Amino acid sequence: MNNINFIQNAIMQLEGGAFQKLFDAYLYKKYKFNNIQTLGVQTGTNKTTKGTPDAYVLTDDKKYILINYGTVRSQSAKKIRDDILSCYDKSKLLLPKDKIKKIICGYCSTNIHIEQFDSIMGTIEGVEIELIGIDTLSHDLAFLYPHIAKDELGIEIDTNQFFEVEDFVKSYDANGINAPINCDFLHRESEFTETCTSIINNKVTILTGASGIGKTRLALEVCRQQDNGKTKVFCVKSNGNFLYEDIKYYISDSGKYLIFFDDANMVVSLDNVLDTILTLPTDFDVKLLFSVRDYAKERVIDAVSRYVLPNIIEIGRFKDDEIKDILKSDLGIVNPDYLKKIAEIANGNIRLAFLAGMRSINDGYQAIRNAEDNKKVVAFVSCLREKHGYDAIMDEYLKQKETAVDFNEMMAKMIPNANKVIVLLTPKYKERADQFIGGVGDEYRIILEEIKTCPKKFIFASFVPINDEVVTRINPAALGNREIVYLSDDEQWDDLFSKLLDEPIIDFPDVANKKTKPRKKSIGFCGNKKKTDLFRETQILLCENKQILEQFGPDSLVAINNPMSSAINTWNQFKQNIIIPNNRKIVEAFESNISVLSMEEVEVYKKFKIHAEAFESCNKGEIIREGTPRFPVEFEQMIKGEK
Repeated sequence: MNNINFIQNAIMQLEGGAFQKLFDAYLYKKYKFNNIQTLGVQTGTNKTTKGTPDAYVLTDDKKYILINYGTVRSQSAKKIRDDILSCYDKSKLLLPKDKIKKIICGYCSTNIHIEQFDSIMGTIEGVEIELIGIDTLSHDLAFLYPHIAKDELGIEIDTNQFFEVEDFVKSYDANGINAPINCDFLHRESEFTETCTSIINNKVTILTGASGIGKTRLALEVCRQQDNGKTKVFCVKSNGNFLYEDIKYYISDSGKYLIFFDDANMVVSLDNVLDTILTLPTDFDVKLLFSVRDYAKERVIDAVSRYVLPNIIEIGRFKDDEIKDILKSDLGIVNPDYLKKIAEIANGNIRLAFLAGMRSINDGYQAIRNAEDNKKVVAFVSCLREKHGYDAIMDEYLKQKETAVDFNEMMAKMIPNANKVIVLLTPKYKERADQFIGGVGDEYRIILEEIKTCPKKFIFASFVPINDEVVTRINPAALGNREIVYLSDDEQWDDLFSKLLDEPIIDFPDVANKKTKPRKKSIGFCGNKKKTDLFRETQILLCENKQILEQFGPDSLVAINNPMSSAINTWNQFKQNIIIPNNRKIVEAFESNISVLSMEEVEVYKKFKIHAEAFESCNKGEIIREGTPRFPVEFEQMIKGEK
């Protein structure tokens, strides 16, 4: 079944209100409407309402375009004609004929003959009638507006990497991680002119510069200027899939094209993409615009140069006054202290300025101070290098060396090859690590994998003095009770240096030749105290099991929200290494001290023992999970004194 048939079948399954919303999205795209007023759907539902028309658009000349959606059921020509005439029924709509510019009617019938179609088109003299049937609608969704098919029908036509300009903006800003690009365009006028001129005179134009200085926003403005109806403009954002089929799909007809590749170095098989596009016949006038970060520009330039000589445009950092002006214009920040501090932190990086500015709006000056904490990390690394002789590096240093500054790429490359890795723990790091969010989540996965075979590689540290409360706030759950080094302001970092060099701080004397033997004595048993100790130690072990279960178990938030995450691997690892050994310790302790238990307590304990042994058998694959007795709640109540 081809895409058009899939789309038609999906449309025919829609409720009336859902069909009308699909049609709205289609009309917004087809005619670039920006003010469709819907009357035929109950707000917040897919239920339709009766009325004429179903929706309308007020045009710039103060006239109206009336819209009748029809239904997903087959309609006769007479019903379509009656719907049109109802727009002139004064009992339903008091609108003079000269105020109606056009009537658009949607329909899903496939049996309207040409003479019936012609008759409908002439229903009202002097008023344009446009009929849009399911054939036209499904064709346009398949070939012109595939993102509508994906969003409204759940049908993916492409790999979701090619976007029209405004769809690209919507997708880019939707992730909530980047600074928004749907903002005013300021202080890049000369670069804009240079880029537009380059596109006219060159097959490929490459915008390069440091991360976060506005290359994507500049390219977007150029794309908007070129999107004039004469040139087909597409923006491409790689998601790790191959682009060959998408290129054939979107660049299928001869004509003028501008294709913008954001972060071109991330495009899968860039050589094949270039070969496909730059070797098209001469009636395909395709211009390419690339953005690429400094660390990868040589690789991209080399790839392009095999086919054509690109024009390279270096984009510089913003000045402090320019950053302040942009923050005033886009975020409405006028406090001079805020503006000054953000500009200092940003150091010409408009993305960092935007993110700090947005956080300051929500969280006040503290958010700016959090951004300033990054400078503390820079100072720490600089101190290790300049004063203490350690070849320490971080992302800011790597940017200056023009190596991998893309976070995921940098972590994947640097962590496995590093001799030592210092992980600075904060509450924000813990939050993102525990939920495997963003770049921190990716880094955390690498750490958890590496630490199994290289535990001495990792040093966990904090700029805050360590106590139980601090550990709770900053230490990710899966790290367990690993030591955290305090990095004091006075640089008393002996613990850190000891771990960096794998050298002990304390030199212990050699072991004596003769072992001192213990004095023998008889120890009486105190039943109440022994039972209390037994229950308390069991509580500690069960508490550890419970935390792991809630954090990584099959019913944890991580496993439910992201079934493809590595939580299942972490869960399996912790079952084998922690939960099962803990259960064995509990069983061994109770068996050794069973004489202190009452018969009722013994019965409760035996339920736990059966559960623990079945849980271990399930882990070995000897029984299925459904056959495993659940943890007896009364056992936990007993050891807590609640039973």
